[in-house]
Amino acid sequence: MSLLGAPARLRPLVAAIRTVGRRWFHIQPADVSSFLAATGIKELDAVFISRGTSRPRDNDASLAVLIQADRDPRPWPHDAGAVQKASFFGPSITAAPAHALASRRDGAGGQLGQGGLGLLALRRDKPDEVRQISIPSSSTNSFDQVEADRFVASLGIDSATNQEVAKTLRGFWQLFDRHEGLWFTFKLAQTNGKVEVIDPFLEFDDFSVPRQPLLQSYHASRPLDDNTRLAEKGGLFYLPLPPTLPRVGKVGCFGYGAGNAMATMDGLNLVGGGPANFLDGGGGANRQNARLAIETLNRQAEVKSIFVNCFGGITRTDIVAQGIVDAVRENGISKPIVVRMKGTGSEDAAKTLRESGLEFAFHDDFREAAAHAVRAAEDGHL
Repeated sequence: MSLLGAPARLRPLVAAIRTVGRRWFHIQPADVSSFLAATGIKELDAVFISRGTSRPRDNDASLAVLIQADRDPRPWPHDAGAVQKASFFGPSITAAPAHALASRRDGAGGQLGQGGLGLLALRRDKPDEVRQISIPSSSTNSFDQVEADRFVASLGIDSATNQEVAKTLRGFWQLFDRHEGLWFTFKLAQTNGKVEVIDPFLEFDDFSVPRQPLLQSYHASRPLDDNTRLAEKGGLFYLPLPPTLPRVGKVGCFGYGAGNAMATMDGLNLVGGGPANFLDGGGGANRQNARLAIETLNRQAEVKSIFVNCFGGITRTDIVAQGIVDAVRENGISKPIVVRMKGTGSEDAAKTLRESGLEFAFHDDFREAAAHAVRAAEDGHL
C-alpha cells in the first residue's frame, strides 16, 4: 500500500486537521466594536454590536448574512441574450430572513470558520428562501449601493430601514474586500430605526497580515499557548492536535514542506500510530529552525517520541541534523528521537548524528522509521 493509499482510513484525521490547523484567525468578540471603528468605513459608523444572542431574531425585519471567499465557480454576469462567458471565482454574499433559520441549529452547513449560521444548509435545503450574489475578483466589479439596495429588497423584508440595512451590508463587504476577509457571519436586526449587528464573526487569513496593518495588532494578541507562539515567532508552521480527535497519537513529527509533513502524519497512521501535531519547518531549512522544531515538540506534553522525516532536494539534511543535535545537547532532551533522511546531505547527516555521542535512531526506509517512532512512543525509549 502506498503512503497515501488509504483515504477512507485517513479521512477523520484530515477533518481534524482542517478543524484545528487552520491558517486564519478571527477578531475576538470583545474587540469587534473597536476594530470596526478603526476601519474608517463610514457605512459602519452608526451600527451597534450585540453579543451573546444564541438565535437569530425571529422578526420579519432581521437578516442572517454570510460573506465568504467562495470557492464555487459562477457564470459572469451578462445581459439577456448575450453569449455566456467563462466562469469566474470570487467572493459571495449569502443572506436570508433570520426567521428562516430560527428552527435550525447554529453552525449547520459546512462552514469554513466557527461562525456558521446554517445559511449554506438552508441554501441547499430551501434555495428559494436564500439570496446570493457573487462578485468577480476585480476592481471594476464591486458591490455598490444600488446593488446592495436591490439585494436587500429581493429578500422581501418590508421595513422603513431597508436602506440602512443595505448600507451596513455594503460596509461589511468593503471591510471584507479591503482587508482580505475569508468568512464573515452576522445577523442584522432593525431596532428603533437603527441597525444592530448581532454576534459578528469576522475571519481573516493569517497570510494577509503582513499586507494589512489594521489586522496586525489583533493577530498578535489572539489567544495562543506559549509553545505555539514561540514556534510561530521562529517561522514554524506548528499545529498541536488535541488527543481527543480521531487518528491523533503520541508521535511528534517534523519535516520541511507541507506535503512532506502531511505524508509523515499519514504514514504514522498507516503503521498503527498517530501524529500529535503538524509541523512544517517553513520556507527554508537551517540549523536554527531545526533546533526550534525539536524544542517545540519536546515542550508538547502529549509527545512521547519525536519523528524527523526530511527529504533532501533543496533541503540540506546535514544542516538539519546539526540543529537536531544542538537541541538535544542544549536542552537535555530525553524523549526518543527517530530520524529518517534521504537525499542531499543524508550521508553527512547520519554521520553527524552517529558521532554526536547522543542517542538517535537513523533510518533510510520511511515505513521502518515510522514504525520505530510509534514503538518508541509506547515504550518510552528507542
